[in-house]
Amino acid sequence: MKSWSLRLASFVVTLCAALPAAATPNFPGAIQRDLSLNAPPPCTTCHNNPAGGTGTVTQPFGMKMIARGLVPGDETTLQRALGALDAENSDVDGDGVKDIQELRNGTDPNGSTETPSYGCGGSISPVNPRRALPDASVILSGTLMAIGAIFLRRRRLPRGQREDEG
Repeated sequence: MKSWSLRLASFVVTLCAALPAAATPNFPGAIQRDLSLNAPPPCTTCHNNPAGGTGTVTQPFGMKMIARGLVPGDETTLQRALGALDAENSDVDGDGVKDIQELRNGTDPNGSTETPSYGCGGSISPVNPRRALPDASVILSGTLMAIGAIFLRRRRLPRGQREDEG
């Protein structure tokens, strides 16, 4: 029983440690270059948190970029997606200012009242709380840890005997 529990705990720890990876740190700089911006947009333009990462693209602008073919780590698809949004005059927040123009103005195309000032890792405007969702890796990590705790706590009892009958 102990070796099985130890293997399960090791698996959970390994899985949780691997989850936060897979951000695309070159995208803010590439957007700045491609659109001739004064500063790179913050990661929260697409992600629900400043660190980015797998499963965190939940902002409307980021979701629309994915729908237009954006692939993590591929700057060619980034350029194509930006071009597609520009060509279709996309306005994800419906405020009358097109998304690409909002990026050029230094404002958030998702409708936040905060003005982005720096790219990933700098001083970044907070996430719009109405749109923020929990990081998928946090949810999965918590779920896996809870399952691991249940299995570690569970004792082998004779068939038919309940834990409270002791």
